[in-house]
Amino acid sequence: MATILSQASGNWATGATWLGGVAPGVNDVGQIEPNHTVTIAVAAQAKGITLNGGTLVQNADFSFTDTSGAQFLINAANSGGFSSNGSAASWRKIKSASNQPTYPWIIVVYPVSGTDVRSLNFKNVEFDGNKFFIGNSTYPTHMNDRSLNDYLFCDQINPASRESALIENPIRGRTAGRIYKGYYSAASMVISGSCRYDSAFPNRIDDIQKSGQRIAFFSRYWHMPQCRIDGKPIFTQRKGQYIDWSIVLREDV
Repeated sequence: MATILSQASGNWATGATWLGGVAPGVNDVGQIEPNHTVTIAVAAQAKGITLNGGTLVQNADFSFTDTSGAQFLINAANSGGFSSNGSAASWRKIKSASNQPTYPWIIVVYPVSGTDVRSLNFKNVEFDGNKFFIGNSTYPTHMNDRSLNDYLFCDQINPASRESALIENPIRGRTAGRIYKGYYSAASMVISGSCRYDSAFPNRIDDIQKSGQRIAFFSRYWHMPQCRIDGKPIFTQRKGQYIDWSIVLREDV
C-alpha cells in the first residue's frame, strides 16, 4: 500500500507513467503531479486518486477498492482538471469495486487560496458507491454509516422550475442529479435520514450550523456545491440505536 507519483504523462496502467516503474495497484493511491496528464484507457482499480496539479482523463471505468480511506482528492494545488470521453450514449463510471461497499469512497476538494469556488465537470460520468457528504475543508463529515440502507431523502426541491434551471450532471444514470450552473435564482432543499445515536454526525452538523460557513452537499443523486444550512437542523431520538434528522440547505450563490 503506497502513494505512487506520476513521473510523466501517459496511460494509468503503464509502468513508465509512474515513479518506480509500477502502476498503482488495488491498495495504492495514484497521485498525478503538475503538468502530467494521466489517461485511464482501460478499466482500473485503486484505493485512491489524487490530482496534485496534474490532469486525469477518464476513458474507461475506474473502481475504488472497498477499503477505509478510499477517495478522489483534488488538493489545494492548481490541479489541471478532469475530463472523459463519456457521452450520453456511453457513460464512464467512477464506482466502488463492491456492489455493497463497507467503505464507500468520497470526493474531497480542497480550497485554493483566493478562490471561492472550484468547478468540476463530471458530465456523462456515473458515480456509484460514494459517501453522502456535507461540509467543507474545516468541517468535513459524511452522514451514511451503513445503517438502514444508507437512509437518505432529498425532497422539497424549490423552486419547482429548478429542473430546467440546472446543468445536467447525472449520477448513476439518473437525470435528477444536477449541479447549479450559476445564473438562475438560488434553490433550497430538505435532506433527511437517520444516523446511529453514537454517531459524530449530529455534533458536526451543529458545528457547521453555528459557524455559518459555506459548505457543499453531495449525494448519489443530488449535488449542491455551494450552500448553507438554513435554520436549525432537527434531530429526533427514537427507540433503538438510530436518530432521525432533517436539514434544510439553501444555495449560496
